[in-house]
Amino acid sequence: MTVAEINQLITRIEEKAGADLDENRDQVLADLKSLCLDMKNKGEDDYRMFRNQVMDVAGGVYIPYIFWMELSLFFKNTNHRTVLFDVIKAFCNSAFEDEEKKKMKPLLITYFANEKEFEMDKIQGLIVDKAHPSIREYFQKITSFVTKNKNSTGTYLEKFRILMEDYPDFELLNLPVSKLKDIRS
Repeated sequence: MTVAEINQLITRIEEKAGADLDENRDQVLADLKSLCLDMKNKGEDDYRMFRNQVMDVAGGVYIPYIFWMELSLFFKNTNHRTVLFDVIKAFCNSAFEDEEKKKMKPLLITYFANEKEFEMDKIQGLIVDKAHPSIREYFQKITSFVTKNKNSTGTYLEKFRILMEDYPDFELLNLPVSKLKDIRS
């Protein structure tokens, strides 16, 4: 599939969403999920093109889903961090809606807890420091949480490790670890 064809599909989804994202969020996410899974089935190149095109769609509504999938790849190969940098940059440049911030929080905590300090400094200096003050504040709260709450951070990590191979499911991610283990057994 070509970039133009993927763009056409994404444009149709955006047009279907209309002006009121809050009202159409669930439908947009369902349509993007379907397209994402289709692109993954077609192969790595199609998924990569989709990933690169979808981050700007509907104010960045799909960014947490992309971040989840890319974070799971990072856990398998830390060289995958460059893609995570791109997703974080897209997130900082997005509409930065509360729904997406809420979904990104446990993922960012999990990532920051597992990233090298040098790489964290790069994210801070090259992306976050150049962002809007509200975005800087959001990231400061997350990095502070990781530093001050080792037990909770460990819980986020454990939950993500249980679910990381699945298609992103933020409702499951919010469940306690014991519940997730029960579901998996």
